[in-house]
Amino acid sequence: MCTHITAVVTTDLPSAEVERRIAAIGRQFESHPESPFLKGLPGRKAFLHDTGSCDCGTVVGRGHRPEHAKAVVDEEEKIRKRGWSEEKIRRWRLAREQAIIRSVERSNRGAEIQLLSWVRDLSALLSDPDVASVGLIHHFYDEALDDPNLRLSAVERVTLPEFAPSLLWRLPPDTLLEVVEVARGRAGKTARRR
Repeated sequence: MCTHITAVVTTDLPSAEVERRIAAIGRQFESHPESPFLKGLPGRKAFLHDTGSCDCGTVVGRGHRPEHAKAVVDEEEKIRKRGWSEEKIRRWRLAREQAIIRSVERSNRGAEIQLLSWVRDLSALLSDPDVASVGLIHHFYDEALDDPNLRLSAVERVTLPEFAPSLLWRLPPDTLLEVVEVARGRAGKTARRR
């Protein structure tokens, strides 16, 4: 049960050649022709992010994971059971929230760099004349990677000038964020809900 990133590329190139071109920009992806996310997306090829492990620590989609709030509530219940006064709990909560904010701010500086590298690398792949579009999906798998019941919840298309790190940060699970180049006549932002 892990998070995995899938790249979706619109191209007529053989998958092995797409893998080679992705590797040339510094990323490792492995062809996933049986990806259930390809249903209803003709002309596209799927590639799983191949880091040697899962993508659970990824910054892609992190804006949808409120992991700190639950930890504070759980810890507060424990110290209340130990007999702490409400005033002491209030001071502890304030200090804890400030520590979390500092931690997130430090983490986000690294996240910004990682998000910018994703934008740079996907933009470089899109500059290839044999690639019509490129996109990312992140999914928490608690089933097989090729489970036929998996479905996209939405497809959001943006042009290259609109493509920003914040879009990857806030990317909901199971949503394809697809980037197209304006110069190729594929302009326009659309979202299709499934």
